[in-house]
Amino acid sequence: MKKALLFLFVGGFFSAQNVEFTDINFKNAIIKAYPAVDANIDHEISFEEAKTLTSMRNLASYPLITDVKGIESFINLTELSLTQKDFKTIDVSKNTKLTTLNLRENKLAGTLDVSSLSALKTLELNSNALVEVVLPLNGNIETLYINENKLTEIDVRTLPNLKRLFLVNNQIPALDLSQNTILERLHINKNKVTNLDLTNLTKLNWMSVNDNLLTNITFRNNPVLKTILAQNNKIKILDFQDGFTNMLTVINLTGNATFNKIIKDCDDTLPSNVSVAIEDNCILGTQNEVLNSVKFYPNPVTDQIYFSENLQIQNYQILNVEGKVVRNENVLILKSLEVSTLEKGVYLLKLKTKKGDLVHRFIKN
Repeated sequence: MKKALLFLFVGGFFSAQNVEFTDINFKNAIIKAYPAVDANIDHEISFEEAKTLTSMRNLASYPLITDVKGIESFINLTELSLTQKDFKTIDVSKNTKLTTLNLRENKLAGTLDVSSLSALKTLELNSNALVEVVLPLNGNIETLYINENKLTEIDVRTLPNLKRLFLVNNQIPALDLSQNTILERLHINKNKVTNLDLTNLTKLNWMSVNDNLLTNITFRNNPVLKTILAQNNKIKILDFQDGFTNMLTVINLTGNATFNKIIKDCDDTLPSNVSVAIEDNCILGTQNEVLNSVKFYPNPVTDQIYFSENLQIQNYQILNVEGKVVRNENVLILKSLEVSTLEKGVYLLKLKTKKGDLVHRFIKN
């Protein structure tokens, strides 16, 4: 009897030293992918054995995993990739050494809390059903992917090292980037953002904000910005507080309402190599109602564009449908403009005056 009790006690003791898995498929997948983690070949993973694993990313060929309970025992993991599985929740609060966490294409729903992962640099959560992600305070995250979820808000102000932000296809109405001053790439297509302030994002070089509800974007101190993609919004104002950056090469505003371009320096002009795609007739940077009264005719045009009044201008540019400058001249007074040498197609005429800038779209027959 004493021997039986001793056997039960010892058996229970050893069982208590092993990681408990709810899903045996998860345990077996780890052992098959990382045989060394089962050092004593007992088809179990002890707590001590779990500590030896620092990377778990070779489980892609084991799809039948519905529960990842037990992952919290792998406390020395610096890299964890569990993708294309069927689990709905995960507790990574004990995995505080993680620098890379990839949980894309699962069935995660509700809230995911990664606030304890202060060492995390890359977080990828694409294609889940998350409504909230709790991020680390004073976190080190540099790359954040949460595309195709159900987020209604997210606070990235606690991520001062953030360089790449991808939040495509969520339901986010507002985004505060005031603390993300070294952000390089911003991708927030297909959300519900109405206003965006990019002030002092000095490293920002690419932004894609298509298919939101944006009416206003403010630019200030963005010296390396090259590409602005803002299609299918409700933009009325692009507010360039300190003028255009010399790096700027593409502005795409197709599918927007009539908008204004406001700049701090009235002598500022678009760089000569900038590609501008504008779908709607618009007046850019108009700062005087007199400019609103100027009429351009005829349209379509064959030979000559006429103006309803003589214009005192500093420069005019004609851009083709691809946004390339095909003519750029400095003149003082413009009564009409000869365009007979242009090929047939759609063009933008940009006039720079002391009172503001005018843009007129015309068709050349």
